[in-house]
Amino acid sequence: MNRASRFVAALLATMLGVTLLSAPAVASASGTITIGRTWAERTQLRFERLDEGTWRTVDWTQHPFVVGAETVDFHLPTGDYRVAWYRKPYPTFGSGFEDVSTTYFPTSESPDDARVLRVEPDSSVDLTSFVPRPGGHLTGLVSRADGSLLPRVSYVEAFQQRGDEGWMPVSRSDITSDGDYDLGGLDSGPTVVRVSGPSVTGVGYGTQGADAQTYSGGATSEDAAQRVDVVAGRTTVAEPIVMVPNGTLSGVVRTADGLPLNGVRITSDAARAEATTGPDGSWTLGGLREGTYGLSISDPLHRIEYARRDATVQPRRATDVRTDLAHRAPYWRVGPTLDVGPHAVAWDRPMTVDPGVLFQDDAVITGVRWYEGSGPGRVLLATGSSFTAPRTLDGSFVSAEVTAQRKGIESSLSSPAVEVRDPEYFTGRPTTSTTAPVAHELLTARTGTLSPTPSTTTWQWLRDGKAIKGATGTRYRPTASDVGRNVVAQATVQRPGYARAVVRSTSRDVTSARSSVKATLTPRGGRRVAVSGRVTVAKVSAAYVDGSLDVYRSRKGSDRIGTIRVVDGRATTTLTRQPKGKRTYWVRFRPSRDGMTTSQGARASVRVR
Repeated sequence: MNRASRFVAALLATMLGVTLLSAPAVASASGTITIGRTWAERTQLRFERLDEGTWRTVDWTQHPFVVGAETVDFHLPTGDYRVAWYRKPYPTFGSGFEDVSTTYFPTSESPDDARVLRVEPDSSVDLTSFVPRPGGHLTGLVSRADGSLLPRVSYVEAFQQRGDEGWMPVSRSDITSDGDYDLGGLDSGPTVVRVSGPSVTGVGYGTQGADAQTYSGGATSEDAAQRVDVVAGRTTVAEPIVMVPNGTLSGVVRTADGLPLNGVRITSDAARAEATTGPDGSWTLGGLREGTYGLSISDPLHRIEYARRDATVQPRRATDVRTDLAHRAPYWRVGPTLDVGPHAVAWDRPMTVDPGVLFQDDAVITGVRWYEGSGPGRVLLATGSSFTAPRTLDGSFVSAEVTAQRKGIESSLSSPAVEVRDPEYFTGRPTTSTTAPVAHELLTARTGTLSPTPSTTTWQWLRDGKAIKGATGTRYRPTASDVGRNVVAQATVQRPGYARAVVRSTSRDVTSARSSVKATLTPRGGRRVAVSGRVTVAKVSAAYVDGSLDVYRSRKGSDRIGTIRVVDGRATTTLTRQPKGKRTYWVRFRPSRDGMTTSQGARASVRVR
């Protein structure tokens, strides 16, 4: 249990009406020093014992003590003692503290002037009247060089020497709206004042911000600070302190050929500071405390090489940092890839490389090399944007290396490697939409029973085994030239890991399209007859049924009395000056397209009025 917790435990026991005697028990060879409880609770107490000519601090918590209502009895071994009050440790965040200074019994500040107390066995020394002396005060004014006052979040600290511990913070004060401060609880002696302004961050080289930590006398370090003589129990007025501004770093980012760059990031991890260049390439990092900082310079667009610079900051100064940087080699946003499966490719499968996407707009792709293997021992296979692995590469790994150039600087990046394997094979064949094609019928090709489903399919229609010019889609309409000839659909199919295959549908001979006609006669009076004809061709769209419809008075077809134009399978006309009475007419279709048959005659009767 530490000093504070043991003392608090003792106080709590007293409040509960219990007298606590700290272990070990009181030794017979010990005496008692009695101290007033009030000040024992409010400030720190020190016992020093003379040990072989040297005064040593006594850890009184290791000896019995009894807390009473108004006093505390300390049971200490026989010996010569010095007793002193001193203020509790410096408050970290400006918390309250007792305005007292170090006081040795009976009233001296120096241990050399202290009265030595002799503790004898079973003796008692009464120090209930021993109280600490009031501390000294140090007051002053803080401002900036332009006369403006610091924000309220600023504060002032006092440092004094504490024996072997050197300069230690002993007091702290906030700064009023008028720039005043009051540091209390000071011992007599030289004192250093430090002012800290509002901070941006507190890492790296300490507090960063517009104002440097400024010491008394306008110094920027403790060693160079002015010493102010303070007397305990009195108020000393220090000279006004004018804050020293922190330093800045600045520069202009340019390329190797002197062009300024916009949007480049300059960062310092130590200061947690960051700047971005403007259109003229300039940048500034302000409010940096004195010291050397590492700067990272990076371009999101990769126009220049990444760089690091060390720069030294001095108070009151703007330091220029040289940031002319070399051009960045071509840099890929998205790397090259092959148009095959992620791991393997069939040895007879053509491969092409997607060169990827470069960050820089002015970078260009200059070449592609295909390699077997990796590392220094890889073997160059070919150049160009595509490559088909031969069977001899079965089991090898192949990759494509893409080369790009920018500002005369080349850079290369390879695609992921894929293994060349013996391919799988397709089964089945494609089909067409009919098993008995006729001229002018629209044929449709399908992958049919092909397995597995191809990832890519290209089509070519063949006539008697030869490619039909322009017939490269899934649909084809045979013409008169195809009548009596063999027409098939040929598919070239591919799929990663499968051998490229060329397969054909079942061959079919094309026949002429057969037509039929139906006529309707309607009497109109005045010896006129309206003729309406409809022509159909099996399997052929009406849009392809054009030609003529001949009208005859006899079946023999030697006495034609009119011809009607057929458009989209329909024809209409009116016959005039026809003999009255019941009449029979014959019509016959004559196609304008080859590959269609002439229809048989169709008969229709009408009574002419």
